Amino acid sequence: MYKEIEFSEGQTGFGLVFTDPSTGIRSLVGIFDTHEEAYKNGQKGSKQALMIRPEVVIWDRKNYELYDWVYKK
Repeated sequence: MYKEIEFSEGQTGFGLVFTDPSTGIRSLVGIFDTHEEAYKNGQKGSKQALMIRPEVVIWDRKNYELYDWVYKK
């Protein structure tokens, strides 16, 4: 299943966020080194769950509170 991502205070990168349009719940599902890597994974994930919209965001630890769920596979 999924568990909460472990963060270091200085961790930065590009977060992959999925938003469920029916509930508005925003889930951060991964942090990647490059925008391209996060985008590619988001496109793959959106094909599996058509109701969920992916977006790539700039991530650092201060953004943690912006998301309802923070996951790591």
